[in-house]
Amino acid sequence: MTRKTEIGYYALLVVLAIGSLRFGQLMWQQQQTLSHLHKQAKLATSQVLANDYLFPEVGGTADYIDNNGLKSSSVV
Repeated sequence: MTRKTEIGYYALLVVLAIGSLRFGQLMWQQQQTLSHLHKQAKLATSQVLANDYLFPEVGGTADYIDNNGLKSSSVV
């Protein structure tokens, strides 16, 4: 193997290593973002359920949380 070929292989190895590190960083960053969005979605869902419980619609049916933690409807 010539010196030029050997340098080419080392350069390719370095490029692949840097590329894989960057790819890993992007995957980790995406996982962190998804985790954060999941927490926000859970918070928003609990706020909507609380608003339905505290401020039911007048007339028709109202949603409430029963003793088992299930969302139920009753005629108002």
